[in-house]
Amino acid sequence: MKLMLADDHYIFRQGLISLLSSNKEFQIIGEASNGKEIIDMIKTAAPDIIILDISMPEMNGIVTCNEIKRINPAIKICALSMHKSMSYVNEMVNAGAEGYILKDCAFQELEEGLLKIYEGKNFFSKDLNYSHENRESEVNQTLSPRELEVLQLLSEGNNNKTVAEKLYISVKTVETHRSNIMTKLNLSNLQDLTRYAIQQGFTTL
Repeated sequence: MKLMLADDHYIFRQGLISLLSSNKEFQIIGEASNGKEIIDMIKTAAPDIIILDISMPEMNGIVTCNEIKRINPAIKICALSMHKSMSYVNEMVNAGAEGYILKDCAFQELEEGLLKIYEGKNFFSKDLNYSHENRESEVNQTLSPRELEVLQLLSEGNNNKTVAEKLYISVKTVETHRSNIMTKLNLSNLQDLTRYAIQQGFTTL
């Protein structure tokens, strides 16, 4: 099985590669430190599964997952995250991920999860107690992929004009997304938005 992984912590990434390489079932064909890098990589290579962190600079794992599925729906996604909140799991599932595994799990659980996902099944860490009902309970709170991109860029200190330039959209569209985000999340100002993004792991600031 061909694997790629994206995580912004170099030491963790190298340790994971070492562990995965010890299993003859796994072939590491690429690694990246953020979502944009992994998106560029899949334009020239097609892994079976991408192991994806959620909290990464430039493009977080949720937005990255959406983009990967848009480019090549056949690529399977396994989130590997420290976040145990069901909101993270729901966001990744809504983005198209087939699995969600916690970083504090035993390596054997990660191996099992990757094999299940490769077989076409879904896999979630046992500690999550994930179910379809969990997803349905929070689905209405989900931000769109574009809103997540705007949320991350604004929380990283970019103004509306800079966000518009980075996303190739108009300033008015950014303002609309910003207003919709504030309304959906019941936030009052940019400080609240930034605090929310940090607490939820949508930015690494």
